[in-house]
Amino acid sequence: LRADFEAMVSAVVIGDKDGAEAALAAIDFEAASVAVHYTPSEGVLSDDTLAHQAPVYRGGSWNEAAARNWRCLENVPPEVRSDREVILAAMPQSPEVLKCASEALRGDAAFLRQVLQVHGIALEYASEAARAHRDLVREAVMQNPRSLRFASAELRADPDLVKDAVRGGYPWLSSGKNSLECAASELKVDINIVRDAMHSLDPKVWKAKVGRDWKRLREAPVEVRGDKPVMLQALKDSFGMALPLASPSLLTDRDVVLEAVKWKGQALEYASEALRADRELVFEAVRQDWEAIRFASAGLRADKDLILEAMQQSGEALQYASQELKTDRSLVLDALRIDGNLLKHLDIKLREDPELALEAVKENWAAMRHCREQANTSEDGTSNGIMRAAFESVETRRLWHLPD
Repeated sequence: LRADFEAMVSAVVIGDKDGAEAALAAIDFEAASVAVHYTPSEGVLSDDTLAHQAPVYRGGSWNEAAARNWRCLENVPPEVRSDREVILAAMPQSPEVLKCASEALRGDAAFLRQVLQVHGIALEYASEAARAHRDLVREAVMQNPRSLRFASAELRADPDLVKDAVRGGYPWLSSGKNSLECAASELKVDINIVRDAMHSLDPKVWKAKVGRDWKRLREAPVEVRGDKPVMLQALKDSFGMALPLASPSLLTDRDVVLEAVKWKGQALEYASEALRADRELVFEAVRQDWEAIRFASAGLRADKDLILEAMQQSGEALQYASQELKTDRSLVLDALRIDGNLLKHLDIKLREDPELALEAVKENWAAMRHCREQANTSEDGTSNGIMRAAFESVETRRLWHLPD
């Protein structure tokens, strides 16, 4: 039909009246009328796509037309959309061909298996039931790992399918992320599932990654974070900072926690309750950093030797001592001689003690702010020497560069 029209137009252009009349006589106007008046709503072509209209009128077939240009399938009669041979003929050109197929074909497992072997990513246009069909999804993933993103939520959480998707170390396209995050993002899969899949495929890879950079423990599977030799080395490399990344089982391991607190005393915070009550281990932590006393068990915070050990670094350690030790006069005196400002942490009765107040002010005149009124004055209401002690305090001499 198109050829007849073109012949008539050419004859008119060159002024060939006889040729134009002959071409006009050859046109099948009944067929032309049918072709021009078809509309997309009727499942066929509209008049603005004459080039793709009913190839049978041109002596061709839908198979041949689809094989040349799949877009001719975008507006075709329903029977063409349901013709599996026509759809398969166009399939190599684009995965989008499947969206032109009928609803029945997009849910036909046997047909889809053929389609997915050509374009796994065509899973996007399959029916909802097909995207939840495990065998079909596996077929798609084997052809193109990225097709997993179009599977049902349940299948995207299937460890075996995820493993198939990441097996080949596919070059993920996302930028600005590591390979694990890229894979999780592109497959629309939980990052923990991807991590476990990658690890199960090659356990040694993660150990090598952590060996190069201990911070990779944040992404590593729990099996790696529970590997004692790997974690011990990571603790040395990180100066103890890697302990929070250890698996729960290693947080109860004395050797692992001891290695951590030797480098970073406050890593005691992440140890198990039993290890925070281990006297030797807690002493090791406190020697490294007095503030580790905060994480010791209640029983050990009542240990005078441990508090004294911490106070050798800072008198502030007294505030973490048990209530009983805070009322121990000899311990309090030792603490105030280290830092007079510790008076603020004492019980009210002790702050009323003139002798303790005097010792505190001798070390730091600013401790006067924490003295009780009774400690500031004698029985007859006159100054009891605390003010004088403030002027002669260690802190005042240091401030004014006065000789001792």
